[in-house]
Amino acid sequence: MAGKMKLSTLHISFPILKITSMVSQAVSRKPTLFEKAILELIARFGDDEGYRDYSLEKVFSEILKVPEVDNFVQPTVDQLINFSIIDCKGNHASLADVRLKDLSLTPNGKRLLESGAMPVFKEKNHVEHHYDPIQDRLLSADEEKKLSAKAKGQPLEMDTEGLYPDYLIREALAASSKGDGLQTDAHNIMPANTTILWKTVEGEVRLSEEGELSLHFADPFYDDYFSQFNSEWLYKNYLAELFEDDLTGNATKEIRPGAFHEIAETVTDVFPARDLDLKMKLSGETAHFLKYHPFLKRQLKIKANTLLVAFEYPGAKKSGKMEWDAKKNGAIVFLKEKFPIENCHYLNSDKENFFISPFEIKVNTELFSVPLGYSLKKKSRELNVKQVIKLLEKRIDESDEVQHQLIKLFWRSSEEVLRLIEKMTT
Repeated sequence: MAGKMKLSTLHISFPILKITSMVSQAVSRKPTLFEKAILELIARFGDDEGYRDYSLEKVFSEILKVPEVDNFVQPTVDQLINFSIIDCKGNHASLADVRLKDLSLTPNGKRLLESGAMPVFKEKNHVEHHYDPIQDRLLSADEEKKLSAKAKGQPLEMDTEGLYPDYLIREALAASSKGDGLQTDAHNIMPANTTILWKTVEGEVRLSEEGELSLHFADPFYDDYFSQFNSEWLYKNYLAELFEDDLTGNATKEIRPGAFHEIAETVTDVFPARDLDLKMKLSGETAHFLKYHPFLKRQLKIKANTLLVAFEYPGAKKSGKMEWDAKKNGAIVFLKEKFPIENCHYLNSDKENFFISPFEIKVNTELFSVPLGYSLKKKSRELNVKQVIKLLEKRIDESDEVQHQLIKLFWRSSEEVLRLIEKMTT
């Protein structure tokens, strides 16, 4: 029992945002003659007392001798302003009205001037990214392949309204352009459409020797994530269903302090109550005794070649009755008698097998009581089922119904059954 014991497997589906963006992407190129001239003029002469009042038309037409300045240079000025490379204080409809002191380089313009590169803007429609809001990262192509349109596990509810990882998308676009040898910056990223997909993660529910119940995942991020949750919320929403406890709004707390230490030395296996049906099949036993409880209700179905005896069954209609299925060779006996073993809800006719009992656990330091099963070591058979068998035998022997007599076929040898039949007919 050292370390932590796996009790169950849990699947949780986390929301993933499939985001379609409209992106204008800037790809660097060498600046044109006019672009370079304008940037250098602003940087060198914008604050110069002798030239700061010169208009761009005067500089380009009179000094640089460029003809038709508004036709050749004006489009370049407009583009630099529109792309936030330079700022202009006044009207720039005519370069005759634009003085050098009216212009200034933006931080982006200064960087472009130093690097000797200029942007060309290309519109890219429908750029898709998959964003994990829990881990605040974009998914890889391999991770995207594992997503599903519907949650395959317990869905984690969270508000995703308005979530848009602008900075992550910018980084992804920049990284995707490195292979072409050009410096690329994302510009004017706008969300176009968002849909929710699901990423399903498998975790284990484990129990420590101190009775601490915890969730464990291959990715330790989720271990830390769930450790922050309110204990009762975590138990109700993710753990209670695993044990099929009959919670009616509030978790039961503080039933038997130290319960784990009382039983730890004698058990070889611990499992959630919901796995009882599987344990019955694997045990090979044909007779099973159950104290009625809501979390065992689903187990009360006729099983092939199996006898189930339900003690303390509520209601008068079924009490003392039996359900029999000849095709399955299975039966259930419903008894109102009290189950003879305290704090026990299940046992079978072999002393070494398992039972269900209230068990105190801790979830993030809060105490809860859940039904768990135990398998006993062969050398530590502490359950005495003689009382149970005697009580059942008495009930069957007192009945005149042949079907009740047939029940003995499940837990007596064929020779013993024949002797009993002979005894009854003589």
